Amino acid sequence: MIKTKIKTVPHWKGSKIFSELYRINFNEDYPSSPNIHIDESIPKDVAKHYKQAKLVLELAPEASAALSRCCLEKVLTEKYHPKSQKLEKIIEECSMDWPSSIKRCLYALREIGNFAVHPRKDSLSGEIVEIEPGEAAFSLMILELAFDYFYSFQKKVDEIINSINEKLIACGKQPIDEK
Repeated sequence: MIKTKIKTVPHWKGSKIFSELYRINFNEDYPSSPNIHIDESIPKDVAKHYKQAKLVLELAPEASAALSRCCLEKVLTEKYHPKSQKLEKIIEECSMDWPSSIKRCLYALREIGNFAVHPRKDSLSGEIVEIEPGEAAFSLMILELAFDYFYSFQKKVDEIINSINEKLIACGKQPIDEK
């Protein structure tokens, strides 16, 4: 739904710009999102931005991509407390122990988000390069991978190892964690 008047704006850097640009009132246009499931291990403020990005995907892919980028920045700053303020530097600073695939995906999300907030021109045609819905959807997929890696992965590994350890102990074997 598109509104022409905004009564409330969520508190995140840049929300007012996108709310005004697309005339979106997240609290009225998208009052709840029962069909968007997000793991309970994800912090509430991060989950809120993710849900907003998912809800506006079809209506405003640029807004969705920018929200995804903002959400990634929030995840990394809350998890790692980096010294840098720029997302590119934050990724560099925090990614020493990450698999290269995670690092590459996060850089891709950053670039897609940058197209949304810093319009760029095609070097041949001179036209502004637009964010396409598929690219914004890709940003959400990367964000979901990041959530899994940063919040859920260790919990899942622990559950699997604990289950295997129970069987090992029942058979008189040494648990995996103690090998």
